[in-house]
Amino acid sequence: ASLKLKLAAFAYFSTVPVHPFSVQSSALLSSKIKMAKVIDSSDESLKIAGNEIKGGKLVAFPTETVYGLGANVFHERALAQIFKVKNRPMNDPLIAHVINSTSAMDLLDFGHSPEVEKLFLLLTGEFWPGPLTVVSRASSSVSDLVTASTGFIGVRSPSHYIARKLLIEAGVPICAPSANRFGHVSPTSAAHVMTDLGSSDITIIEPENEKTCEIGIESTVVKLDSASRTVVILRKGAITAQKIEKALGSEFAQWKVIVKKNEEDIERLSPQIAPGQLLKHYSPDIEAFLVSFDQNGAKDFPTELTTCLVLDFAGQCSELKERCRFYRDLSVKGNEEEAAHSIFESLRWAESQIGIEKILIASIPNAKDGSMAAAYNDRIYRAASGKKISFPG
Repeated sequence: ASLKLKLAAFAYFSTVPVHPFSVQSSALLSSKIKMAKVIDSSDESLKIAGNEIKGGKLVAFPTETVYGLGANVFHERALAQIFKVKNRPMNDPLIAHVINSTSAMDLLDFGHSPEVEKLFLLLTGEFWPGPLTVVSRASSSVSDLVTASTGFIGVRSPSHYIARKLLIEAGVPICAPSANRFGHVSPTSAAHVMTDLGSSDITIIEPENEKTCEIGIESTVVKLDSASRTVVILRKGAITAQKIEKALGSEFAQWKVIVKKNEEDIERLSPQIAPGQLLKHYSPDIEAFLVSFDQNGAKDFPTELTTCLVLDFAGQCSELKERCRFYRDLSVKGNEEEAAHSIFESLRWAESQIGIEKILIASIPNAKDGSMAAAYNDRIYRAASGKKISFPG
């Protein structure tokens, strides 16, 4: 759907209890509800958006991963507004986006750990600009709103040209969590942002023809732990454990890369040093389940599927195609990057379909720990809050 249709749907749905896509009149756009402002990605528009960021306004912008909701890292009121607009808990930290490692150094405090600083520069030199967030000690200039009072900050340098142009125009680092309702499916288009945050006083950048969010899931987040000499992957993403291990080389041969396991019992109220750690996250508004199989074949599964929507991978659930209400294979050829690119868009599509009561999602089998396949599986695991439905198969 076009952004205008989404905008009309939002205005209508905010006043009438019907499905958000049953829009009956464009006259609804005259609603008195405060709406977000949408701008294009021209140089002039990005200059305006940069000034808004600098002055304490919120701007939603595309990156190579997902859309971010940006605020000046040094503007306390703007930072607080992020939490308000997203309904985000204060214990969930914000990632700071920077133009390069030199800019990041102003936000970090390596103290008496020159080895960690050297490793930081090695990793950022290898993977920046790109989808890698590095967590380390924050400098005293960084607000507790950014660090969730943990003393740590995550920094990354995005590669998407709009994000980089916005950083240059703003002249300050930009804190930017995903531009959606907290816990909802991450946004990969301006229309997704409008659906979730359209009644907020924000600016949304909508490119006309340029590709956005090519990767489609959030950045890899790593923490550099000098005590144990480990690079801990806190959130899986496109920068895989294997790529990081290769980058360490002989110079950091004593450092190990470890992947934090999914923790079902994480305390929602406890301060976190990285986002994306809760069991329930990236969740559609319709209940989702992971699909698992046993020996007898999915065709023999007795449960009624006429109110189910299946998101498949490489045809694992193809036997359910004629029995469920809607079916989509995220990668017929079994390409994990293709599936990751479309998972959030597909979850938002799924929750918009009328008559659906359950979303069934196939995982990528035999995913290597820390791989892109594991990152995809992590997102759908949290989207389903770890719940599974077993089919014969």
